[in-house]
This record gives sequence, structure tokens and C-alpha cells, in this order.
Amino acid sequence: MGDKIVKIVETAKPLALKNAYNVRDIGYYCNREGEKLKEGHFLRADSLSRLTPEDWQALKKYGVVSIVDLRSPEECTREPFDLQAAGDIFYDSIPLFDHIQSNDGTQAFPRSLHALYIHLLDHSSGQIAVVLRNFLKNREGCHLFNCTAGKDRTGVIAMLLLGLADVDEETIVADYSTSAENMEPVFAGQIQAMQKAGHGAMSFLLKSEPEDMRLTLAHIHHKYGSIRSYLTGILSEDEVDQLRSMLVAS
Repeated sequence: MGDKIVKIVETAKPLALKNAYNVRDIGYYCNREGEKLKEGHFLRADSLSRLTPEDWQALKKYGVVSIVDLRSPEECTREPFDLQAAGDIFYDSIPLFDHIQSNDGTQAFPRSLHALYIHLLDHSSGQIAVVLRNFLKNREGCHLFNCTAGKDRTGVIAMLLLGLADVDEETIVADYSTSAENMEPVFAGQIQAMQKAGHGAMSFLLKSEPEDMRLTLAHIHHKYGSIRSYLTGILSEDEVDQLRSMLVAS
């Protein structure tokens, strides 16, 4: 038997913002049918708390009409967004608790990142449905969804959207796995601090290894059948079709 052919995926590049590092348009990709996804409808992002006024203007120029903030209330209080600078961009907080950034020290950290993602899918489906229904309130504008790093909670939502658009799994994995590299300006110092404090074994929480997304996708197929089946379990068929129409022209 020959060696397995590994698909090389060119991933979406972050927007040129001064103080956010992982803001990317998931419409950059094509799906299995070769259809180009719609750009300018969904941006996955890290925290916007450090954005400059020029960064906010760049997001407005890109067409952003709404922000769905997946961070916990504590995270939002600790690092608030400048909603005055955001102007008329609609802001909504819909927390997904990751027990990493949202951990107040009283909870156990996840034993692995894929365990976290599987837990979110299985136990936070109601909140995920609220997030996705929020997107349907304006089917023409650009919706930005974010957490603190734009990697874990944001990665789960991005994975569901890309899967609904029938993007192949290696592309979904590649889109996920580039997050840690994009966040290196922030993560490098955090990893060093963890190592100095004797918590170096926990540095995996600041990574985005391909295998974690592969195991998450395998869980979806094993338990739910497909990403679409998962979504039709938390949304109506019509809502799922409307959401897909925001992603794929056909």
C-alpha cells in the first residue's frame, strides 16, 4: 500500500488589525462540491478588547453588523469591548463556558481540548442554538463571533458552520489548527508564565493541534451521524437551510 496523501490546505489569513490576531473570514474556503463559500458573512475572532479606533473602523468597513461574544460574564468584565467605538455594530453576549479562560480557579481544567469541545457540543447545545439563531436575525450582514483566543469556543462554532457548508474535514482541521500560530504574540508569554509557575504540563490548553479537531469530528459522526444531523437536533430544518444559505451561494 502506498503512503497516504496529505492534503495541503491554504488557510484564511487574519485581517490586518493592530490589536487582534485571529480574526478570519470562514468564507475563504471552497466545499467538497467546489463551490466557493460566501465571504463577508462570518468572521471568527479572538478578543476585541484591545482594538484601536482604527481597528473598529476596519471591521465596520468590512461590513460587520453584529458581534456575538462567547466569553463568560467574568471575561467580559475583565476585558470589556469599547462598545462606544463599535458604534452601531450590534453586540450580544452569549456565554459558552470553556473552563479555561472562563475558569475562576474553582473548576477542574479540561483533560484535553477535544474533551472540552465534545463537552460543549453535548452539554451546551442550547447555547449553541442561541448563537446560530442570532446569526439568522440578519442574513445579509457580516457576523463576528469571538471568544478570548478565537480558538476553542469560537473553533467549535466555526467547525459547525464549515461542516454545514460541506467543507471537507481536512480543511476544517487546518482552519482550526492555525489559531495557535496566529495567537503566538499572546500565547508565547502565557506559556512562559505557566512554565515558570510549574504548570508547563497545562500549556496544551494554548495549542490547537489537528488531532483535537479530528477527534471532535469523529465524535460528531459517531454520536450524531453528521454535522447537519447535529444541527437539525438543535434547530429546525428551515433554520439550518437558512443558515446554510448564508454560507453557500447555491
